[in-house]
Amino acid sequence: MDKNIFTLGDVLNDCRLGRLFSSESRSCVLQMWILNINYGDSVDNRILYGRLLPYYFANNTWSASMDDHNMVFDAGDRKSKINVFRLSVCLSDFLCKDMIQLLLKGDSLASINSQLKFKISEKLNNRFEKTVFGREGKVAIRPVAYLYNRNSYEQNKRISPHGSGGALSAAIVQLDKLDLLKINGCHDPKVIKWVLGKVNEDSGLDFMGIDSERLGEIEFLVCPTLSDYEKDLLYVSNYNEYVEVSLDAQQLSEFDGFQFHLSILNDGLVYYSNCSDAESTKGRIFSCRFNIGKKLGQIVDCINIEIFGFKKKFPSQRYLCCQQKTYYVREINISMNVVENKKAEIKFDWLESTLPFSRVEGAKAILKVSDNHNAIPSVIGGRKSDAWVTSNRELKQLLKRICPPKSDGRFFSKAKSK
Repeated sequence: MDKNIFTLGDVLNDCRLGRLFSSESRSCVLQMWILNINYGDSVDNRILYGRLLPYYFANNTWSASMDDHNMVFDAGDRKSKINVFRLSVCLSDFLCKDMIQLLLKGDSLASINSQLKFKISEKLNNRFEKTVFGREGKVAIRPVAYLYNRNSYEQNKRISPHGSGGALSAAIVQLDKLDLLKINGCHDPKVIKWVLGKVNEDSGLDFMGIDSERLGEIEFLVCPTLSDYEKDLLYVSNYNEYVEVSLDAQQLSEFDGFQFHLSILNDGLVYYSNCSDAESTKGRIFSCRFNIGKKLGQIVDCINIEIFGFKKKFPSQRYLCCQQKTYYVREINISMNVVENKKAEIKFDWLESTLPFSRVEGAKAILKVSDNHNAIPSVIGGRKSDAWVTSNRELKQLLKRICPPKSDGRFFSKAKSK
């Protein structure tokens, strides 16, 4: 079986990414962060990360952040310089398909500009004209995935770049990701931290943490709940007895109607889950009300919204377009420490028996641990309506202290006395 089972057509023709690859004469922006390595007699450009996003205007002209703050490193018998630049072009959506196809084909930036008639200054052209995506054809296609909003606390998986907006994400991927960070034949920790720090600062992502998987990709992102100006298009209002959800579907023009799925969570458990078709109030604005009851409304920790789109021709087929979590602050825990001057002594007989007599007193002093912090907890808010949550958490803390997890540390074995 062919390893690359997904083709570029699978992504470009996916209706969920229609905002980027349609022919509606709407605008997009392609941003690329390029590692520029200047060896003196030669230059090497590597695309560290790129993203294609909806935008509010197009001029088909390249621009760049020209930060001249370089990092100098030793490359054998000579000094070399590295820097990271953000290269951007605002283009019409009907050119996005051609742009991605040429990048995946391995065409240089100069060749792409010539074919698509993009404008670029002489300075930028001289610096980036030989830049290509993927070396030796080592590329792959990642199909569309659903990403929670960044404020959803889903910290163990890839998430949307935006705090309040979930995203649909696909990508073309360079498979030689390790080589992208290899300078002068090796991975220099100091250089890598400096390079990724620059990309983090400019992109708002965390490539040394949760966003590390994005390295080496050009990502296609559509945030259905954000406008081209990054204004919120999804509104969730909690009125205790009921929850109102409203969506402006301007970014999801491929769909004729929507179904909302609302879940109410408390301490990680789902206590309410309901689906309902949204009503179109005016234009492309869809809304729905969920009656959750007054009692349940008092214990809401999190509201999870999933939005499914459908077409009139196939009303029974529903496509997940967005998923988003909103958390509520119900209590604030504050701990105050009172300082006391006392010490507790820890006894290790084997340590004293193995040391010379002259060092025993010193060992005893080291083993006296200061225990001068008595915490006084204070809680603002609280969980009177769901008191079982507090009780369960206190039990977990007790059992964690009494039955701690087994340590992987390997300590010295106890000395045998002669």
